[in-house]
Amino acid sequence: MIYALNVKSHTCTAVVSERKNEINCLDFSADGSTFATAGKDLAVRIYDTKTCKEIKCYEGYSNATPAEDTEVQGHGMRVFALKHSPDNSHILLSGGWDNHIKVWDIRTSDGVKRTIAGPHICGDALDLKGLRILTGSWVGENSLQLWDYTSGNLIKNIPFPSGHDGEYLYAAQFCENDTVVAGGSGTKSIKAINSTTCEVLGEIELNGKCVNTLDTTRGGQLVAVGGMINSVTIGVIS
Repeated sequence: MIYALNVKSHTCTAVVSERKNEINCLDFSADGSTFATAGKDLAVRIYDTKTCKEIKCYEGYSNATPAEDTEVQGHGMRVFALKHSPDNSHILLSGGWDNHIKVWDIRTSDGVKRTIAGPHICGDALDLKGLRILTGSWVGENSLQLWDYTSGNLIKNIPFPSGHDGEYLYAAQFCENDTVVAGGSGTKSIKAINSTTCEVLGEIELNGKCVNTLDTTRGGQLVAVGGMINSVTIGVIS
């Protein structure tokens, strides 16, 4: 279910049901005119923000689809992350269990323009800044990665110190300058890392519990972290 809430009047203005779907992610376009959802049923849906009416629905593909056709098809497994371009309200990225990042143009009928193979996304671990894509994969090593938006090529693996438990990221986000923040079930914490020098700038632990999501204020000075505890942790990276 999607609930549209008016924060001034404290009222619910609309309720949208996607029958037989479990919604795992939602993101607004840069101009706020539309928002997208995705989840269990593989589809990416575009809604008008004012009316909460569905504008488009891009279906996923069956595992029976020939491999050579998947470049311009939707997702083949559950979708866990959506991220609109901050510079273009028509461009959208998505990722999930099928080890593919999809680049969408919602002005088109087919949607998918390109596919980037590799990242195994299991949470809110997809971000776009300029011509760089940040991904956090639920894998033991090389989980935090930078990609070139134009070519789809891997720029670099950003080391994520994790010890013997592995990395296993559920959340990742760009901050100011070259700083990225990421966390998951490996370290049970979030770390701020300089993506150029790979220096760890700070860490916020979650009392031995898995990190599922995070968000930062503009500039990344203040961080909110949520996970397998009954509270939201607010911290300063230092």
